[in-house]
Formats: sequence, C-alpha cells, structure tokens
Amino acid sequence: MRFAVYLPWLLSLAVALPGVAAALRGLPDRLDPRPVLVLLTTSMAALALATTASLGLLVAAGASDLVHEGPLTSPDGHTDPAALPAGLVAAVLLALALARLVRTVRTRARRHRLARAVVAEGDASPVPGVLLVEDEEVFAVATAPRPGHPGRVVVSRGMWAALDDEERAAVLAHEQEHLDRSHHRYLAVAALAIALNPLLAPWWCDVVYGAERCADEAAARRVADRRLVARAVGRAALAARACRSRPTGPRRVLLDPALGATGGPVPRRVGALLAGWDRARHPGAHLAPALVAGAVLLTFVALAAAGAAHAAWDLGDLLRAVPRA
Repeated sequence: MRFAVYLPWLLSLAVALPGVAAALRGLPDRLDPRPVLVLLTTSMAALALATTASLGLLVAAGASDLVHEGPLTSPDGHTDPAALPAGLVAAVLLALALARLVRTVRTRARRHRLARAVVAEGDASPVPGVLLVEDEEVFAVATAPRPGHPGRVVVSRGMWAALDDEERAAVLAHEQEHLDRSHHRYLAVAALAIALNPLLAPWWCDVVYGAERCADEAAARRVADRRLVARAVGRAALAARACRSRPTGPRRVLLDPALGATGGPVPRRVGALLAGWDRARHPGAHLAPALVAGAVLLTFVALAAAGAAHAAWDLGDLLRAVPRA
C-alpha cells in the first residue's frame, strides 16, 4: 500500500503534463469526436474516483494506526510509520474534495433553475421547439432537461438577426445535437470529477471542445454541407464578439454552463470542419497518433484503478493481521 495508494495521484499528474495533455487535446480533431468525448469523461470519472478512494484508504490506514496506538504490521513484517501523518493530510484533502463536490452540485443546480426561468420567458420561434429571447447579445444554447422540464434550444434575437436562413438551420442543428446526445451529462461528469481531483481541471476545455465538435459534425451531416456549418459558426462567433451588450440577470447563466454554438475555440472548430475532407482521404496520417494517445490514456486509467485496488487489498491484509482481542 505504501506506493500503490499514491499511484492514482501520480498518474493524474502525469496526464496533466504538457506533452500528454497536448496529445489528448488533438483527439477530437483526429478521431470521431463522439467516442473521444466518452473516453475523456469516463477517464476523468475513473481517475477522480481512484484518487478519492486513495485518500479514503490513507484516512482508514491512519485511523487504524491511531486506534491501535502504533503502526500496523503486515503479514510479511513491514510497517509504515508514515501512515498516521499521511492519513491526517489525506483527511484534510478528502474534506476539501467533498466540500468542492457539494459546492459544484449546488452551483450547477442553481444555474439550471435560472436557465429554466429564462426558458419560461422565451417566445415561440418560426422553428418548432426553439425559443427566442429578447436580447441583443448573440447566443444560441441548449438548456439541459430536468424531470418535468424538457431541454430547449434558446436563441437570442441578436443571434437570429445575425444569420441567414441556411446558417440558422446549421446552428439549430448544432444545438439540437447537444440535446439529443445529452451532452450536458458529459459536462456534469467532468465538473464533478474536477471537484474531486483538481489535477483534472485542464481537461475541462477538452471536454467542452469535444462536445462542440460532436455537435458540429452532426450539424454537418444534417445540412449536408460542412462549409455552411463552418460559416455559420464563424459568423455567429464574429457577431457575438462585435456585440457590445451583455445579458443581465438570469440570462447571464446561459453563457456559462450551457452548450452554445460559439463555445470552445471557434477557429479550431472551423478548421476541423473545413479539414474533414482531408481526413477522409488520408485517414492513416491522423489515426495513428490519436490511437497512441488514446491507448496511453486508457493505460493510465487502468493503472490508477489497479493502484487503488491493490492499496485496498493491502489495507485489508493489515487489518486482518491485527490480533483479535
């Protein structure tokens, strides 16, 4: 347990290194972004659970030493004199992680309530299922559904006026994909994983970008024109940048947690849309490095889970070796 219990944290740190992070960042551009989004979020969840479990095991080991008034001895005669101080540090870190988790859940719940309030103020648009809000700010977002409250595509008057009919269709197809594939769930998983393990914070932008790439590709399939989607995304982003007004009150929340047409690095999204034909003609040049990066990530996740499991087994051996009163 002396080494295995720290392995999930060491691997989380390794994944955050610039070289590894850069390789992972390119996955949504080189592979189908849908499985990449699943890979990133499940890996974040697995690493977060593994690191949280390691903290819990350290706390348990320290508490056992405290209860038995001395370091526990394993069946092979080894002791860990650092178990108690490590357990105290782990207890503080675990308490902070749980506090961050609670705060994240409460913040996201509040944002969803505000988003529902904005949806209630919206007016029906010429497109069924789409709501228009009176706001000069340029935005189009997909609000997350909740029991009794279906998700909606919300478009500002500013966005509606900035695009022509074809571009509106592309943007609405983009937002509808967010709803159909429940991309808000992936963002929720990523936010909770970061709350438990702050080393995963750099992945947040990659998850958001992966969700946007999924929606871009789906919109390109629906309208059968990649250039149209790229033009719509670019024009929407330029219009949003040129707009001087900002939403006030509850409407501000729509630009923060929701999935919007102008989210993520827009130039990179446009470049990926326009480069799609090249990937289809030369798949091998883009596939090999992406598969290597994905394999490295899966290996790290598997090792982190194995480290936590091995540490739990070792702690069980320590406790079973304690003489019964």
